[in-house]
Amino acid sequence: MAETNKIFTEEEIRRLERMPHVALIEEMEAGRYDKALLWCENLCKLYRYTFDLRVRWDDQLSRCIFDNLGADGIYDVMRWCSFRKKDLEKLRITPEDEQTIKDLIRDRDIAACRKWIDKQYKMFRTAHDIRIEWETVLMTFIYEHIGHKALFDVMETIMVPAYYSRISEIANSGFDMRVRVIRCIWGLHSHGESITIKEDDEKVSIWADYCGSGTYLLDRGVYGPPLNCALCHDLSPNTYCTDNFPIYCSHSPVQEMASVDLIGFPMVIKTPWDECDEPDCMVAKRCCHSQLYKDPKFIPDRVYQMLGKKRPSTYYFPGYKGFDFTPDTKAGPGLGDMALYFD
Repeated sequence: MAETNKIFTEEEIRRLERMPHVALIEEMEAGRYDKALLWCENLCKLYRYTFDLRVRWDDQLSRCIFDNLGADGIYDVMRWCSFRKKDLEKLRITPEDEQTIKDLIRDRDIAACRKWIDKQYKMFRTAHDIRIEWETVLMTFIYEHIGHKALFDVMETIMVPAYYSRISEIANSGFDMRVRVIRCIWGLHSHGESITIKEDDEKVSIWADYCGSGTYLLDRGVYGPPLNCALCHDLSPNTYCTDNFPIYCSHSPVQEMASVDLIGFPMVIKTPWDECDEPDCMVAKRCCHSQLYKDPKFIPDRVYQMLGKKRPSTYYFPGYKGFDFTPDTKAGPGLGDMALYFD
């Protein structure tokens, strides 16, 4: 295999690994207050995006239950709900909150900024953690009372339109690896944990140092009493053809299968193709290992097998021709601003 030139320097990788609130403080400490303001805007955008994303998940999962089981189904599942929506709404970051941190940055008050960040991070994580636990309950209810197909259909409804927009954005960039990596990073940062990045000749690998969703839910004990959320035993592409598949994680293969259908290859690979033969392999214990291949021809065949897909003879990717995909030209820039990472 011919070597692929490295895309990122070690310094760029270090910048990419920074969590947004860490980057904000580091820029202030370095006296780069204009850059700190940019990080502030992106941090607030990330927190709002994550809050609203979780609301959309909840709404669409609840709609699936109502459409199939009516009000009785909603009444039945709501017995397990531990929050009121109006209480969680108070945890959503407001324009006033954003203006407060901007004023603190302009005043160059690092100590006060740290206090603001600590408060907002706790509010962000509280809302996030409550919501994903509730989503796992809703997903289990659909899986057990309506059926496997209903769950995977609603996950496609939730995930595919947003993923199509993300792929369109990346395609419009000419599949710039920097855009691909930043989009992946922001997805991981929406769970509030730090990351580690490594690059080799074939790919860029990104690990969540602790998965704030799948692993968190396992550690939280939602798959045991009293919630007893579902571990799937389908051994289908919807579970990467693996057993004991945590139901919350079922959104991940949906994204990868949609990517193969759209452009011929999974844009981001979380398929545990390299670990699935290990004893007691469980996806959520892997801490969201994401692989982004620089050229789709290097993607292992087993990835396609575990997704139940046939590797196409070509791809929608620079240097290849023939795959039928038309990017959405209106797909706007993602949450990550290139200027934040690359001067």
